[in-house]
Amino acid sequence: MEKLGNINKFTLALSSVCILSPATVFAEIDWRGYATIAAGKTFEGGQTYDNLTDELEMDQLSVVGLQGSSDLSDGLSATVQLVARGKNDFDPEFEWAYVKYQINDNADVKFGRLRAPFYFYSEYLDVSYAYSWISPPIEVYAANVTNYDGINFYYTNNFGSFDYAVYLGSGKREVTLSVGDLSGKYDIISNFDLNYGDIKTKLIYSQFELTVTNSNEDAQISQLDSAFDSDFPNAFLATDMGGYIAGVAAYYDPGSYYFGVEYAEVRFDDDVISIAEDDRFLATLGYRYNEYTLHYSYSSSDKTNDLDKIATTDARYSSAKAFTDQVVAEDKTHIIGLRYDFHSNAALKFEYGFTDDDYANTDTQFFRSGISIIF
Repeated sequence: MEKLGNINKFTLALSSVCILSPATVFAEIDWRGYATIAAGKTFEGGQTYDNLTDELEMDQLSVVGLQGSSDLSDGLSATVQLVARGKNDFDPEFEWAYVKYQINDNADVKFGRLRAPFYFYSEYLDVSYAYSWISPPIEVYAANVTNYDGINFYYTNNFGSFDYAVYLGSGKREVTLSVGDLSGKYDIISNFDLNYGDIKTKLIYSQFELTVTNSNEDAQISQLDSAFDSDFPNAFLATDMGGYIAGVAAYYDPGSYYFGVEYAEVRFDDDVISIAEDDRFLATLGYRYNEYTLHYSYSSSDKTNDLDKIATTDARYSSAKAFTDQVVAEDKTHIIGLRYDFHSNAALKFEYGFTDDDYANTDTQFFRSGISIIF
């Protein structure tokens, strides 16, 4: 049997949905896409930032996406999105693959693989053309999971001059990470958007349960877990844990300029010492002049854990601290950038950044540049 290429699989997935009803056999597919071709490197100190090193490279920043949508009539539609990221050797993956039913003018429900809306720009996280940066600051937007398999309900309406939207979802996702196979169950994923004129705000709350299997544990983790097993079971070799992501964002954009702030926190329910909880913050502003946008951002990520549960006089404290120092951080990053919209569907971007970790007392500078397009 001939092996299907990724694009053929992509077309087949959407076409399969289109033949659910005889009336939709010949439903048209609306194709759209986006791409970012960018390069970057760090300077001084040998530190990395967002997987960039002191060697100029394009793989870590470049991404290509292709999306197909089809109206199946009577309120039913289907959408699939294939994304190929340079950091994953441009191996295409299905980022979206869902069926939507439009209940009425205000409400719809989706089933399938859906984007996880953990942050303000999550819905178009990979579409660099939609924002000023080449990619959003990782201090806030770092995530191992960007989508989930499940269901969501979306409702929009207004009262007076206010527009609002409610997003409620639930599902699960399985991914393979360096620590092992991660299975995440999202009991609830929720957003509440409230907009007034040029002001947009978002409240975010997601509750999850995580299970790690086939853990790629090293000897250090195993020894620590054994040493603390009687006092703090699974504190270092965690296999099951619950937690939540909560956040708020607000942006004001009257046209010639914009500014916005975002805050998010990641918390875990269990006494897990080997995984850091995180407080994330972003403040950004930009000024537009004709085709040019000059922007600045400050972002921070304060990663802490429950090491203080262990007394500093405990003979095991030093070995525990040596390990947890690898996950604890106080990252602060400044980014200055210039966007040039030289085409109605394309933008050229340049960025200089300075980042430092106050906890580890390390810092580095970086430069990124690239072209973002939509088609």
